[in-house]
Amino acid sequence: MKDKQPEGVLGLDYASAREKKRSARYRLGRRMREVCRAIEVYGPSPVRSILDLGTAEGRMLSMIHEKFPGARCVGVEYSRELVEFGRRSYGDIEIVRGDVQALEMEDATFDVVSAAAVIEHLPAPERLAAEAARVLR
Repeated sequence: MKDKQPEGVLGLDYASAREKKRSARYRLGRRMREVCRAIEVYGPSPVRSILDLGTAEGRMLSMIHEKFPGARCVGVEYSRELVEFGRRSYGDIEIVRGDVQALEMEDATFDVVSAAAVIEHLPAPERLAAEAARVLR
């Protein structure tokens, strides 16, 4: 994977804003509640694994893990600095560096796949959708 980040890939300033800015904290909490509600309504019981695409530093995924503590939670993020920050900050989840349009994961691996704020940033969102479908059980 190239070290040069493409346009639209976020950095540590994004993670910092999610801690400091009230509006960013609100959006994060709202997205987390929406994802958790969708998992409760549409996910299997019990939920054993959750994959979050475009996880940034993993803060939302860590919050989701609090609601589903028995689930293995994995986040995929392109930004090296966000991955490194997230690994240091959230030990309850796994964060891997990768391209959400070309996941390096086996087929039918996860019970749930979320992509709360990434698809609108991609030049070919259908690739993300195809990858999400491929890794779902």
